[in-house]
Amino acid sequence: MGQEAPEPRKPLKVSMQIMAARLLTTVTPQSPAMPKCFDRMVTLDVVVREDGTVASIKVIGGLEEFRESAIEAVRQWTYKPYMEDEKPTAVETTVLVFYPNVGPAGSLFVPDGKGGSKGGKFLPLPSECGPPIQIKKAQ
Repeated sequence: MGQEAPEPRKPLKVSMQIMAARLLTTVTPQSPAMPKCFDRMVTLDVVVREDGTVASIKVIGGLEEFRESAIEAVRQWTYKPYMEDEKPTAVETTVLVFYPNVGPAGSLFVPDGKGGSKGGKFLPLPSECGPPIQIKKAQ
């Protein structure tokens, strides 16, 4: 009797913050022209291979004119391989590509240099765009 090849394992789902902490290299997306005082974001579902390279990308959301530049950039990103049981493992994660009105586009989360992740360094909207949004905690 012949032996059947084992079924390939589905990628392990890992949070975007954990994978952002594992980013080794990123490519800055090209930013299409944007109206003043508006930021944009593209949300991607990304599968990362065992070696840390991007295997596949699926758009989850974001304006059409920003999607291709996000895909082209993220396709070139590399990650420190994710380990499970001391073996490199393919993972599926979400990537948020932020297109600020001021400054270069990039990952909404980046490594913090301490093994974790933090929000990217994006400039606030210019003062002529009005006061920044205030987020209040629910009582």
